[in-house]
Amino acid sequence: QDSTESTESTACLRATTILHALQVLDNLRCAALQD
Repeated sequence: QDSTESTESTACLRATTILHALQVLDNLRCAALQD
């Protein structure tokens, strides 16, 4: 059971990181357009 929990946690962390990266890229794009 430990391994499945760890796998789910890793997948969730990866998804969160990807979403955060996309948000940062979007913010950079908006800042570039405003420049």
